Amino acid sequence: MNDDSRLMYSPNGSERVIALDGFPAPEPNAPSVRLIATDYRWSLRYVMHDVGSWALIGGTGLIVLGGPNDEALDEHALARFGLGESPFAEVVGSSWVGPATGLRLRHFVCTFKDSAFHVLSNDMFRLLGEDLNAKDADLLLETWLNG
Repeated sequence: MNDDSRLMYSPNGSERVIALDGFPAPEPNAPSVRLIATDYRWSLRYVMHDVGSWALIGGTGLIVLGGPNDEALDEHALARFGLGESPFAEVVGSSWVGPATGLRLRHFVCTFKDSAFHVLSNDMFRLLGEDLNAKDADLLLETWLNG
């Protein structure tokens, strides 16, 4: 199995992938997501059903954006624990959280057309804006990151 996700994530066997509601699903054929990060904050812009961009924001301890894409999620290290049933999920019992002892971090994952986005965060990410054009979404994200 050629699975790049196993190089960055090795399951401990006790993971459960829990779907998160309230986030609009990304457009299946939309262009790639845009990730911008600083030392303490990140933002992610994606397109939903050609009506506009949506912006997710959060604090971070670790972020990873990479493979596999949505067509190969069955090969992802977390597939057998439920990854792929929803584009937005939390990984309960993540082996990533264990090494971060002393920090109250949670492991979230978002799946997109060309990539999967993993984040260890001290809180749940949230929507910052919705139905924005790309330029306005990028300006909003840059303002939030630098604010």
